[in-house]
Parts: sequence; C-alpha cells; structure tokens
Amino acid sequence: ALVHAVCVSASDTGRTAGATAWIVVVAVFAQAGIGIATLLSAEGTIPIGLGLLHQGGAAAVMGLAIWHLHTLYYPRAS
Repeated sequence: ALVHAVCVSASDTGRTAGATAWIVVVAVFAQAGIGIATLLSAEGTIPIGLGLLHQGGAAAVMGLAIWHLHTLYYPRAS
C-alpha cells in the first residue's frame, strides 16, 4: 500500500487518487496495529472487543480500497 501510494502521488492521476491512496495506507497501518494489539493482549483467548474492532477495521480497509480503486478508474473531470 505504501509503495502504491508513493507511485500514485508521483503520477498524474490527480489529487483525489493520491489522497485516497494515502488514506488507505493509514488505514492499513492502523489495522496492523489493531491486529498486533489483539494478539498481544490474548491470554489464551482473543478479547471480544479487540477481535470485533479488528474485524471492523478489515471491513473499513476493504471499503477504502474500493473507494480508492473507484477514484483511479473514474477520476473527476477538472
């Protein structure tokens, strides 16, 4: 995600595509942090709150990635 965001920002795809790429990067790193916190706090079983947060974060990352893909395929007319 990070390499893609750098490449999109350096290309001429537009500001919206670059911005959404960086939003996806932030979401991916947040999701990784939540996943690590979930695993580190597990003492035999996964805490339900962190597990649900991690699953919700995965859905959010997926939605943001689809939004970013949409901005790549259908850029705004300037």
